Amino acid sequence: VSTQSTGRNWHPDCFYCFGCGNNLPQGNFFTNEEQTKAYCETCYYGLFAPKCAECGKAIIGDESMDLLGRVYHVDCPKCHFCKDKLPMEFYSIDNYPACGVCMRRKIIEDEKKAKTGGK
Repeated sequence: VSTQSTGRNWHPDCFYCFGCGNNLPQGNFFTNEEQTKAYCETCYYGLFAPKCAECGKAIIGDESMDLLGRVYHVDCPKCHFCKDKLPMEFYSIDNYPACGVCMRRKIIEDEKKAKTGGK
């Protein structure tokens, strides 16, 4: 019995994940783009899937959203400044998502700086 992957034949007991070294179940593996290395599901998504800008975990499937050029899990976006859950209506401060409260603070801060000459 053999498993064919990466253009080579392997005994099932000799077929390991390139990432973690665990034995790969027959037929349950992923390969890199060049199809030269085989990976288990966990290693494959950990290495090749896009990462959420908030939690840093792999984004798998369609459960993602793009905000200001960054990709997030649907439930992850938070205000970059206060870390509260980001409301549907949000703002951008220095190209980071911000809630209304933090946006108002930024406006007040900028007005004070303008009145005092940047101090």
